[in-house]
Amino acid sequence: PEKSKIYVLDLEKPAKAIVHTFFCLKSLDILLLSEDFSIVDARKSLPPFRILIPKKEFRYVVEGVNLSENDLKIVKDTLSKH
Repeated sequence: PEKSKIYVLDLEKPAKAIVHTFFCLKSLDILLLSEDFSIVDARKSLPPFRILIPKKEFRYVVEGVNLSENDLKIVKDTLSKH
C-alpha cells in the first residue's frame, strides 16, 4: 500500500464544521480529534467530492491515505508537545 503523507489542520478551538473532499483526486482517510486528541469521528477512504458532517465538535482534522494506528500516535505525540 501507498505510504501516506499526513496533513493536520488545527482549528485552534473546538468547532462543529463540515469537512469535504471536493477537488481531491483520491479517497482520503479522515480523523476528527477533540482537544484531548480522542477520536470524534473517522472515515476510511472517503471518496472525492463527498461531505462529512460530524455530530460533535472537534479541534483537529487529520487527513491522509492509508492512515495507521502508528500515524495517529505520531500525530498525538507531535500535537501534545505544542
